[in-house]
Amino acid sequence: MAHEPGTALGGNITVSPLVFADQLPAGATVVLELSSFQLGDLPSPSPLHPEVAIVTAVLADHQDRYPDMATYMADKARLLEDFVGQATATTPEADMRPPCVILTSSARRWLTAPDGARSYEVAATATADTARDTWVGAWVDARTRRVWVRTSPGEEAIVLVERPTLQGAHNLLNIGAAGLAVLAWGLPPAAARRSLAAFAGIEHRMELVRELEGIRYINDSAATVPEATAAALATVERPVTLLAGGSAKGLAFDGLAAIDPASVRAVLLAGSATAALQAALEQAGVPCAGPYDTLEAALDAAVGGATAAGRASAGETVLFSPGCTSFGMFANEFDRGRRFKSAVARLAATASVSD
Repeated sequence: MAHEPGTALGGNITVSPLVFADQLPAGATVVLELSSFQLGDLPSPSPLHPEVAIVTAVLADHQDRYPDMATYMADKARLLEDFVGQATATTPEADMRPPCVILTSSARRWLTAPDGARSYEVAATATADTARDTWVGAWVDARTRRVWVRTSPGEEAIVLVERPTLQGAHNLLNIGAAGLAVLAWGLPPAAARRSLAAFAGIEHRMELVRELEGIRYINDSAATVPEATAAALATVERPVTLLAGGSAKGLAFDGLAAIDPASVRAVLLAGSATAALQAALEQAGVPCAGPYDTLEAALDAAVGGATAAGRASAGETVLFSPGCTSFGMFANEFDRGRRFKSAVARLAATASVSD
């Protein structure tokens, strides 16, 4: 698509659109990440009218605020409200095309793309061979980790990302969704490949902070639901010491009770959800220490002294993936992640002084 110069990125990533809304030139491209809370607070009718919309993995979340999943999804569905008619009206007539909706398989169970929209699905498969020739969307080859896309029926599938730098199958599904979005927007496949191949992730999502004395420190503070922590544990190299725990929001921890406990131990942060999280981990066979009242004390217990869960040593991973919300001990998950990185930096400074 042909668009006027000017782009902006904002939303639920610590950048308010209000910062740049009155500075955008006409025809600017705006990319927003919006939470269910932000969508639910929009006036009616919705002012969004996006040309490309993505709904990523849908998991039980925020059940302390919503009475049930249906109400939670009703707020998410506002992204697609009056989607088709309004979106095409903003597109120059000479470049008219239907807007695009991209749903993960879990989102498709709850949401339906509006009539007239181009619709794509993102899913995981065992191998690329299991994707049907008629599949339209993106999928991940679990064996090779390649991300494949097909944007129209009968079209030859292409490899969008050959050697992804991101960790985790859940992150590769997000890469597939992003790839579909930019292709639908009009970016050439070669340009999409270059950009996605170089993308190493963002802050607080499986972010490698540093390696110190042979121990890898990973900041996954954006893991605010237990399924995200389970996905992180399935991704990182073991042995692993998990730092987890926090505030309750009405979620079950059954998924953590089913994880492979081999070479996993946990050090817990205090919080209203931590007892339930600890019970699930111990049911899986994961030894736990804590809970601790500060992040610094928990990190020290993980690497600085003997605990009931043991201590990390060279060749191991310390994974900060709380599986809970952050309120109480932290302002939000971004504050939580940055404080973890600061605590790791202090460990590095201490190690440097002792050397």
